[in-house]
Amino acid sequence: MINRKITLALTVSIMLSGCLEESDSSNYVGVECDSSALDMAIQTVAADYSSSAVAIGCSDGGFLDGNLIKTASDYSLSASSESFYHIGRNYIDTITKYDFLLSDVEEWTYSTNDESESTSNPYKIIEVSATKAYVIRYNTSKVWIVDPSAANEEDFKLGELDLSAYLASQTSDVTVDNVTTSVTTTATQTDMSDAVIANGKLFVAMQRLRNGKTGEGTYGPYDIRDYTNDSIVAVFDIVTDQEIDNITLTGHNVQSLSVFGDNVYSASFGDYDSDYGVLESINTTDHTLSTILSGTSSIGSIKDVAILSETQGYVLTDQSQRIANVYTYFLNVMEFNPSTNELGNIVNDYSARHLSDIEIGPNNYLWITSSEDSTPGVYKVDPEGIEDDLYLGTNLNATKIVFKQ
Repeated sequence: MINRKITLALTVSIMLSGCLEESDSSNYVGVECDSSALDMAIQTVAADYSSSAVAIGCSDGGFLDGNLIKTASDYSLSASSESFYHIGRNYIDTITKYDFLLSDVEEWTYSTNDESESTSNPYKIIEVSATKAYVIRYNTSKVWIVDPSAANEEDFKLGELDLSAYLASQTSDVTVDNVTTSVTTTATQTDMSDAVIANGKLFVAMQRLRNGKTGEGTYGPYDIRDYTNDSIVAVFDIVTDQEIDNITLTGHNVQSLSVFGDNVYSASFGDYDSDYGVLESINTTDHTLSTILSGTSSIGSIKDVAILSETQGYVLTDQSQRIANVYTYFLNVMEFNPSTNELGNIVNDYSARHLSDIEIGPNNYLWITSSEDSTPGVYKVDPEGIEDDLYLGTNLNATKIVFKQ
């Protein structure tokens, strides 16, 4: 196995550098990228959602596009210090592990469903160590504790974190034959959307949009979302796996969490109508909650956040709307000051565009993913404004970017 890995690593290095010498290579983008420098993965999706692929590369500015091609689109990515995880979400329900140095070689693929579950819809896997990680599963009320080094699926799942105390419910009056009865429905999922580790603790964000009620639509029964439900962040000790605390967010429909310094930043989206969400911070020691800024009709809903320093952060806001029966994307990347809570200018020309993700990458560059059909790919932005923005195009629309931790 060791010899095989060395051979494959050399092969990847040759592939990456060799593409520079082939003018007809259609899947290589950017500068020469040696396999030893591989540190980022980009999830891409076809415009019609019929397929997807992953671009593997180095943050110096180059990658091979079109790896891990799938005939389904609902995929995402997570990353650790040496590996990245390809996550099949709703009704795919798998996680596949790859070494950054051997990005074409699958280490394992394991299911994220218990026997009784139809779809767990995994969103993220976050490592504590080489032998312990948490799987965030949107369609359930249980976080899985897993062993990323497990040699077989039977040894993968180690335990669970129970979030069933946070299942949302709703009581309503039902009248049958002139008899009115109060009926309570309770959800089976907490809609956990993200998680981060900070200060020895796991912070799990739950949207809690569903109350267990269903409706009937064009495509059959569906779960009714209630955007007035409180979003909650549960806090666990990563050594004992015991719950420490829970925080009820001011913002509804929490989308993402980000860590910087002594704070976890929470971006909440609101209800796609009159509630535009809130950007908040949670102190990682005493769990106090502070409002940084609120979304408005003029700036849009709060979708994502990336923090560079105590005075320099970025927020992805969304003003998308339906125009002439066509859903039109209007997302903006805006500066803000985490110390003063002041919102700044739109970053360069990243305004009214179809943007999907913002992240701070190695050497403190801001990375922005583009899901625009005309400019699919990623932008590498120098926050100091000294270097020109670097655009790296992908074959399919970029939706998520992750880096070695």
